[in-house]
Amino acid sequence: MSDTTKLAFVVLAVVCVTALLFETLVPSHPLGADHARARARLAKGEIAEAAEIYARLGEGGDAVALNNLAVLKYRGTGIDKDGAEAARLFERTAELGLARAKLNILLATTDPCRNSGLDNNRYRAAELEALIAAGDRLAASYLEDCLAKADGQTSGGVTALENPGERLIEAARIATAGGDPDEHLHAGFKLATVAIRAAAGKGDDARLGDMVSKLAEAAMQHFAAAEAAGEISAFLGYSQLSGLGDSLGDGALAARIRETSEDGWLEAAADRGHTRSACRRASRIIRSWRNTMKSPEPKIPRKAEVARFQEFTELCRKTPIPPGQAYKADRSSADTLAAERAYNRRFDHWMKEDAFVITTPDYPNFEHDYMEAVETRGLVRLLARDGLKLARTSAPIGEK
Repeated sequence: MSDTTKLAFVVLAVVCVTALLFETLVPSHPLGADHARARARLAKGEIAEAAEIYARLGEGGDAVALNNLAVLKYRGTGIDKDGAEAARLFERTAELGLARAKLNILLATTDPCRNSGLDNNRYRAAELEALIAAGDRLAASYLEDCLAKADGQTSGGVTALENPGERLIEAARIATAGGDPDEHLHAGFKLATVAIRAAAGKGDDARLGDMVSKLAEAAMQHFAAAEAAGEISAFLGYSQLSGLGDSLGDGALAARIRETSEDGWLEAAADRGHTRSACRRASRIIRSWRNTMKSPEPKIPRKAEVARFQEFTELCRKTPIPPGQAYKADRSSADTLAAERAYNRRFDHWMKEDAFVITTPDYPNFEHDYMEAVETRGLVRLLARDGLKLARTSAPIGEK
């Protein structure tokens, strides 16, 4: 064998080994190696490099790559924000028949269904349902937000649209068909919020009074699916539903939720490290103690009660600070992404699927809430002030 032939075999071996290493280090992707490389760049916070890959793929008519490039330009994370170019790319991608591009155009050109007017809400809901029919399941998550018109987990109300309760239940069913626990939590909190407000006869939700049981049943099932997947945040959902009592129905799950109080579910979640539940439980204890201090015969809390309260406040203090509250001018794109992901693991759900979206559905921080933690700290200071004032004016006798 000649030296030239030997060299050729060596080069071939190196190429093969390099290819194998690449396959090992860069996860495979159903749309091909280039999409896998772009994903790997995004995971490292190298947004500009990922955009270059998508631009090159887009030149060859790759609709998903064009859509993803448009999303990056629209969001302006790690690259220059360019809304006009994003709009042009979305239109081109929609012409290629990608339903996700049409969803992005809808999200960019209509307002969320909160206080945006009935015409906007009807149009947005109808378009979302058309996209669901076209096969874009994620559109069902945005439809849940539109129908529930809920901001976060505990406020908002149903949109003044036709049959919002039945449509919300169906949208939740479609959105969770893939078994994603985050989608189950999202659906559960939307349904629970509407059910609770309907049961209380608040606002437009009062017209859904005859659907409380159906809404609550659907919410329970979604929370149970999330719990089965290991999501402790489902306990926070159970705590909200527990107050509905008989409206939960007669099943085993309803009985289980009912037999534990709202505070009991919060404590169960906090004992498993759920910071948001710890903050909420601590706040409820503080409010109770402050009311007791103002009563004619105030009582000193028992040592066991104080110890539990301290556990909740300590865990509440571990609530991470959101990136917006800890801004650093010299932070790189990678550092910014890392900070966002540390605070909210759903931050980059917009790029969870093969074809990106310009924004995620209304996934609040189920695990923790910085503003709730701040409120709890404020209540602790008020409790200390009230306790000091009480100590100066009287010597209450209570259980030791």
